[in-house]
Amino acid sequence: TVLDFHKNQIVHHFTAAAMVAAALRACPHGRCTRAELVQPIDRLKALWVRELALPPDVDAQALVAEGLRDLLAHGAVTTDGDHVQVAHPALIGEVHGMIRALLESYLVVCVGALTPGLRGGDVKAWSKQLTTHSEAFLADGTATRPEVFATVTLTHALKELSKRGVYRKDGEALV
Repeated sequence: TVLDFHKNQIVHHFTAAAMVAAALRACPHGRCTRAELVQPIDRLKALWVRELALPPDVDAQALVAEGLRDLLAHGAVTTDGDHVQVAHPALIGEVHGMIRALLESYLVVCVGALTPGLRGGDVKAWSKQLTTHSEAFLADGTATRPEVFATVTLTHALKELSKRGVYRKDGEALV
């Protein structure tokens, strides 16, 4: 829909800030150094190659710098020398919320590998099983939003995570 197109454009505009917000929320007490944000951003950038339109020549340090600049302007973080601190949890949550469904889609794929009753199969079959199991994932808190179960995102997550050994191929099946 037209609204989805515009929503996606906004998300892509704030990708660096959203990625930094997610990485910062994982830091103890919402505080870490700029350097500690680089590795998680680098990992997300590599993992989400199919999801986000990030220029290939922009490295993780540049994304951290851009994201922090936007989060500072938004009033979500403060800096003290090389340290970054969440200043306003609700604001950092808003920015993090832009990619929350994407983060949860990849989490669902990881948890699905450990979920009794899910049998494996090719990417299409796995995606369908994860979607069929969506109520359970929503009930146990693995996912918080129905859009987490978008087929295209689950498919991308399955492909990327199988490259990283979360799933392995057995013929055409992922197990």
